[in-house]
Amino acid sequence: MFKRLFAALAGNKSSEQLPSQEKSTGSAQNNPAPDDLAKDNPLEMISAYREDGSQIHMERANWLAIAKHNLKNHWDNPDELYRWILMSLNDDFAAEMIEEGQRLMEIDPIRERAYSTYGIILMNSGKLDEAEAVLTEGMKQLGEKVTLLTNLAKVIWEKGDESQSMDVLWRAVQLDPNFENSLMWWLTSIEERYGEAAYLAALHKVIAIPGAWRAPIILGQYHLAKNEIETTDAIFCKVLNQQAVDSAALLMIADSLGH
Repeated sequence: MFKRLFAALAGNKSSEQLPSQEKSTGSAQNNPAPDDLAKDNPLEMISAYREDGSQIHMERANWLAIAKHNLKNHWDNPDELYRWILMSLNDDFAAEMIEEGQRLMEIDPIRERAYSTYGIILMNSGKLDEAEAVLTEGMKQLGEKVTLLTNLAKVIWEKGDESQSMDVLWRAVQLDPNFENSLMWWLTSIEERYGEAAYLAALHKVIAIPGAWRAPIILGQYHLAKNEIETTDAIFCKVLNQQAVDSAALLMIADSLGH
């Protein structure tokens, strides 16, 4: 089960967050996860946290009632509405968020966030055609955006067209090679289908995209795991010597070296 704060998340910059549904390439058809079972069991307990950090447990039905109450209280506040929708999605309440997603579409000035969120709600509710229409319309209005493309790729994957899904996903990677969800899904899919050599070739393909820093660090991590220290150092130094180094890149390198 996903854990979340019981009260509003203090200091959370929700206006800067854009949702993107990650695609898992694993299969759980024969062994449903606890969260899958929980969706059909309103008595399933959910873990939550109070503002003081203490943990509590409540039934799914009770949590949904709390979420609905807060959503209505923030009906005219797009940031808070989005935050409560996102928490509800994390506990598999997509089908219960249709009305709230429509409301977010009406009032949210961050249009990419609104289209992405509503698209995810529809997708996770099994309304794949509607989700595709919303995400496609978002790109007609806003142009291609990495979150819209990544979620569109997920919808197309769920509809069974893996080839087209990967084509759309590659467009997302080209648009923003450092967006973690799309990049890691694309790389993982290639590795699972074609093996390690193809995975490394895919990494180098992304590295060639101007501004890419996440793929080089992943390549450095690959060599570090093989204890190829000089190669790792050369890759990390090249990233650090870029004219503008993203703070996330610094943290990623530091975390890699810390292990």
